[in-house]
Amino acid sequence: MQINEFVEYHRKRLMEGTLDGKEWSAERHALKVVEELGEIARCFTKPNDPANSLAEELADGISCLVILAIKCGYTDVDTLLRSKFNEVSLRKGSQVFIPESINGNQ
Repeated sequence: MQINEFVEYHRKRLMEGTLDGKEWSAERHALKVVEELGEIARCFTKPNDPANSLAEELADGISCLVILAIKCGYTDVDTLLRSKFNEVSLRKGSQVFIPESINGNQ
């Protein structure tokens, strides 16, 4: 699955209605991202806690970032990520760049 496909599924689910009975603002989603990052960090500070699942927390964090991007009007996350990745590669002197088209997908 491409990231933009994941974004589209989240967009469709958001269009179905509200989360927990209320419409969430971009600001509330931004705070949710911070909360999820804290849960990721907790997996490292309390690695023996059976309630911590790094894989699940990473998935939650990525989902929250995608929803925040949608709420802020960014739906072409593939292009955003490719652009930023390539910008950092250039700045760091890396030879690794993501081409505009991989396997015919743009």
